[in-house]
Amino acid sequence: MWPMERVSQTPVPRRRRWVAAVGTMVGVAALIFGLDSIEVPHPWIYSPDSSSKKIQAVPEGRRWMVTHGYGALSAQTLDISAFRDRVDALPDGLEHAYYDGAAHHFRFAMGDIDGTVSDIETHIPGLYRVLFYDGMVRRYTLAHASDPNAVIAWTEKVSSRSGERDLVNGIRIGIQQALGSTMDRAIAVAAMYPPAMHHELYEELGWRVGDEDAVTIAAYQQYQDSIPPPARCSFAEGMTRGRILWLMAEEMPWWSGVSGFHESMSDQCADFIESGIAEALLIAVGDRPTVRREEAQTITDAQVRSSVFATMAQRLEAANETNRPQTPSTDSIDQ
Repeated sequence: MWPMERVSQTPVPRRRRWVAAVGTMVGVAALIFGLDSIEVPHPWIYSPDSSSKKIQAVPEGRRWMVTHGYGALSAQTLDISAFRDRVDALPDGLEHAYYDGAAHHFRFAMGDIDGTVSDIETHIPGLYRVLFYDGMVRRYTLAHASDPNAVIAWTEKVSSRSGERDLVNGIRIGIQQALGSTMDRAIAVAAMYPPAMHHELYEELGWRVGDEDAVTIAAYQQYQDSIPPPARCSFAEGMTRGRILWLMAEEMPWWSGVSGFHESMSDQCADFIESGIAEALLIAVGDRPTVRREEAQTITDAQVRSSVFATMAQRLEAANETNRPQTPSTDSIDQ
């Protein structure tokens, strides 16, 4: 069994059949049948090649999410040394989703930061190591989210050992997973962290709101007054991202699901909401420029569409320049 966790960029698939392994042949057969009937290939059952084939059979809009779940299961059932073979068998464009899922669930000794960093440097390609350093921070934050001083001290230790300066992604996901089921509490705790982190922290909490329910001005206003003013549009950005990713995973039209929210918020947060749209498309589509373009073309508002294309191009170029583990190709981003 594996735990359901709230992960923003690449959430674990909802469509799961939970099966119990028992020590009889009938029980084992039932387990195998159950694992085969879900979309996420389990490393106990599927080889790297057969896992890749199973993922390729999944509809486009859900493929990134299934790959994330596959990475999560790999991390819970395999040693970190086995991840590379799994990734090498995947179709191009899904590497980030796999490593992101694995990074959120990989096992390591909390008391051995140096050893964990060494394992990451040995077995994870340089482009994706930051995901695992973030994963180390996420795990600590999950248990200590309400103690910002402790979380920041731990983050600084991981940063000094790994050489990675920016690990706020691990903090924001840890807070969201630890406290997001009680959003008022999560919002209050996020405010205890340094203001320089607020954009990322509140964008992540907004993702959870959008992932769980339709995005409306009323949903935003429910939390608006509790959020520090400079971070309110970041919260709206996250709401947008969460809703689009959910709609795409459910194979539902996504522009109609967020266009009303964009219109209602256009005087306050238009740029942020358009940023959320661009980010959602980059996450869901991955390194598939033709599909990226087709999805963005479904935006019926020409001004918004142009803004989203421009934002995607800027982020892809920035990713290329910094070697951060995001979609690596800027080809075919033209409108």
